[in-house]
Amino acid sequence: MKKLIFTLVGAMFLFVSCQSDDLQIDEAAKPDKATKVEKDFKIKNYAGEIFVDFDPGDPDAGIPPSGTGDFEQIGGGIASHIGQFTEYNTANIFDFPGTFEGMFIAANGDEIHFGSRGFQCDGNYEFGEECPAGTPVILYYVIDGGTGRFEGAIGEFEINGKFTPFGPYTGATGTGCIKY
Repeated sequence: MKKLIFTLVGAMFLFVSCQSDDLQIDEAAKPDKATKVEKDFKIKNYAGEIFVDFDPGDPDAGIPPSGTGDFEQIGGGIASHIGQFTEYNTANIFDFPGTFEGMFIAANGDEIHFGSRGFQCDGNYEFGEECPAGTPVILYYVIDGGTGRFEGAIGEFEINGKFTPFGPYTGATGTGCIKY
């Protein structure tokens, strides 16, 4: 008899708890799996190659500058959230930072895309002024998407290094934030 009473009470409880007519669920209180979370982003670049279609000429000898100004950079490094990466950047030196586009490509193929907001040489130079080679430089970037787990990523970061206009750079470090 006790088993029958417990079974009937249990069945009533199950029946009542499964009724959805009076059940109120606050959808706003439920976590959204698509919500992006801001995380620290740290980068360490290593040596890379820079290719520029530009010859400054020699104004003193009357030889004008020539070339398209197209810039291509291939390098790599390691960064939080992406691990070891290959870096690929393109720009036009006559329209920098406007045309600068870059990406970090992870070993698994996921990409983080970014563009430049500009740079500052030693705190004393603005873009367009001469920035001597070897001068400390801060480059500012905006993360604007990616592929794989970084699809729709947003954020920003800055890179601190030395200005090397046309030769291989030796490395730099950066910090910022990323949401994905």
